[in-house]
Order: sequence, then structure tokens, then C-alpha cells
Amino acid sequence: MKKLFVTLSVLVALICLLAACENESPNVHTHSYGEWSVTRESTCARKGEEQRACSCGEYEARAIPAVKIHTWGTDNICTVCRLALKYTKGLSFELSDDGSYYSLSGIGTAKEDEIVVPFYYEGKPVKRIANSAFSSPKLDSFVTAIAIPDIVTEIGPSAFAHCTKLETVTFGEKSGLERIGSSAFSQCHRLQAIVLPDSLTSIEGYAFHNCVALSSVTMPKSVTRIGEQAFSRCETLKSITLPDSLIEIGFEVFEGCSALRATVFENGEYLGSDENPYLYLRGVADTTVTSFRVLETTRFIGKDAFADCLKLTEVHIPDLVLWCKMQLEGFTANPLYMAKNLYVDGELVTHLEIPSTVTRIADGAFAGCTSIVSVSIPMGVTEIGTAAFSGCTALQSVLIQESVLDIGDFVFKGCTSMTSVVIPKSVVSIGSGAFRGCSLLTAVTFANASGWRIGEGMHMPPADFTDPAKAAEYLTSIYYDSQWKRTEE
Repeated sequence: MKKLFVTLSVLVALICLLAACENESPNVHTHSYGEWSVTRESTCARKGEEQRACSCGEYEARAIPAVKIHTWGTDNICTVCRLALKYTKGLSFELSDDGSYYSLSGIGTAKEDEIVVPFYYEGKPVKRIANSAFSSPKLDSFVTAIAIPDIVTEIGPSAFAHCTKLETVTFGEKSGLERIGSSAFSQCHRLQAIVLPDSLTSIEGYAFHNCVALSSVTMPKSVTRIGEQAFSRCETLKSITLPDSLIEIGFEVFEGCSALRATVFENGEYLGSDENPYLYLRGVADTTVTSFRVLETTRFIGKDAFADCLKLTEVHIPDLVLWCKMQLEGFTANPLYMAKNLYVDGELVTHLEIPSTVTRIADGAFAGCTSIVSVSIPMGVTEIGTAAFSGCTALQSVLIQESVLDIGDFVFKGCTSMTSVVIPKSVVSIGSGAFRGCSLLTAVTFANASGWRIGEGMHMPPADFTDPAKAAEYLTSIYYDSQWKRTEE
């Protein structure tokens, strides 16, 4: 019996061996992992960990490097790793009116040339760099660098103005800075480059004016406003990022920036970002052109962009809605000032109908366009911007619907073919010079003749406004340079 059992065991082993030989390349499972997910957050004191799983149940893990960002307590000691912040001693601070935070107000007794601002002072956050905090001839001799903590939300006007030896300004990775005040870094002659934090929304006028060594500015996608001459006279500025988030760019923002490099496309010289390289039209490469096409993604046109285009006769725009929002830096920014003729979809515009989705007609939008003979402004438009139709010498008739509240300064200045106009009852203000130079305008009909005052408060009798000829005389001659306001009686 024992021999039989041994014999059977040998036979089973041989069968198994033969079966294995018949399948020399068995199927091998290949792991298919999903996305990595964090299982332990990294801190300044330890590494983190993340894992991913396969459908078979197998897991794979890897380390996440420790972060370099500390969580500072009110004593300027990290609450996680207990590292003490090495900040500049002797700086002066000023408590806010409500007592909730401090502003860094000056150099105080500090002697270091590299300033590190603390996160907290006397247990309260340092949320602001005060107006003119470091703007003093005395400071020019030694301040070369400043590190601004994440907790600061605003740099006040002229905070570092005239710090001619300031070379480096740094912000934390989690900076909460929202606003850089007017002239904040004006005339910092040694500042060469700056990377602005992702939290920033507003750069006020003259913020970096005359920073003659500044060659590179990296601007985050969060910025919505750049004030007038913010980077003017930065004569070595070569590179700047303008995010598509921008809503407003001030007058002469890049005046005197002769080294600034632009992207050239279809004869236009543009500034922008990878997201939108054609945001800001700075100039024209070949000023002898007779026709120019404005791109759909362009929202700003700089001063003097078309100043030398003396042969320009045609301006082609992709869309009237976009054009009514275009921000122009003065008359010479508008190609119509030189070309006179506006085309939409290849058709010359003579009877202009503003689209119903427009709520405001931009300043100078159609100034100088002599191809327009009539304008219809629909319900929905509440404001006609400064000089929007100035110099439209062929313009004969204008229809203004009752949603319009404000007619801006010089809106119809120099419209020498206009003979009559109706001011709807919705209008509450008419700007200075709105009808100046309208030599043929002899009839102005006010739908609401009551409550009008001129200038600082001279109330006009309603009877004067019920006479179209008298009203026209007021607007074009006697009081043409005054602001007109209407109040409900």
C-alpha cells in the first residue's frame, strides 16, 4: 500500500511538471495605479506622504518633502517647528485706529541694511506698510533689501519712494498682499527685478515710476488694475507680464519704457501673457500701413499707438460689443482718429447701431470716425463715455433711448453736421463741452425740463428747457463748458 501511495505521488508531481512546461509564459499582473492622494500633510517639521492604489488592492506610497513655509504665532515663533523668526529689531510701528493691527511706520532705531519685517508686533498682526514709511533721504544710505511677510495686505503710498539703494523686495509664498499704493517704489534706482505675489489685485499710479534699473516684472493673474504711469520712465524694463485678468490700465503706464519688448503680430506690437499675448496694443510696427485689423483678444490700446500712422484709412474691428469696451489712452490711441473709416465684418459703418448688450460706450470709442452719419443707442446703455463721438463730423442724427443716465464730457464735441437731438428723461447729467462746436445744432429737446442746474448750482427755469432753440443755445454756446445736473423736484 505504501509503495502504491509513493507511486501515485510521483505521478501527480510529473503531471504538474508537464502542465507547467506547457505554460512557460503565464499571465503576469501589471499594476494600474490611480491618482496620488495625500495621506499625511507635510509641514515645516516633517515630511508628508501620499499613496495610490491598484485595482488589485496593492498600494504604493511616496514621501512629500517638508514645506519651507512656517506657521508663525503672535510671538513670531513657528507653532509647528518652534523656529524663531529672525526679524529686524528696532523698527517702528503704529497701531490702527480700531486697535486690531499694526502698520510698519518707519526704520526706527534699526541699523541693518537688509530689513525683515515681523509677522506680529506686540501680539498683533503687521498688516500694512505705512505711507512714506521708508521714504526719507536718511534711508538712502543703507536699506538694500526688504522681506515683506505674508500677513501684510497693503503697501502704502510712497512707502519706499526714493530708497535709491533698495535692490531686492521679496514676498512669501503665501503672501496676502492685495494693493501696492501710489509711488510705493518710485525712484528705487537699483531695483532690478520683482516678482509680485499671486494675491495682488491693484497697482496704483506711479508705483514703480523711474525705477531706472528695473528690467523684469512678473505680474500674477490676480491683478485687475494698474494705475497711471505705474511703470513710466523704467527705461531698462525689457519684460513684463500683463495678465488677462486686467480690467483697467491707467494713462501712460509705460511712458518712457524704450527697452520694453513686444510681441509683433499682423503689424501690431503687443504686450500680454502666455494666456493672451495680444491684450495690450502698444504700437504699430510699420507706420506706413493704410489698413489695420484690431484683434478679438485686444482690450487696451496705448497712447500714441497710431500717432505716426499718417496713411491709415481703414480700421477693421471684429465686434461692436468688444469695441464699446475698448480702453484707449487718449485720442492718438484710437486708430479712428487717423483712419476716419470704421469697418465691421468688412462693411463700412455709416449707420451705427450699438448692440443691446452694451451698458457703457467707452471713452473715445468712435472719436474721429467720419464714416458714421447716424447713431442709435439702445435701451440698456446707461453711460456714454467721454468724447465717445467727438469729431464725428458727418454725424447727423442721434437716437438716445431712455436708459441713458450720463452723457460724458465732450461726447459730441465737433459734430458739425448734427442739427437736433432729444435728451431723454432718464438723463441726469451732461458733461462739460458735450455739444461744444456743434455749429448746426439748433434744436435740443429735453424730455424732462425740470430740475436742471448748471455748474456749481445755478438752477435753470424749466421754461428755458422747453424751448429747443434756447436749450441748444445753452448747450452749444452760453454754458457749453459747464457741467449739467438734474435733480428730482
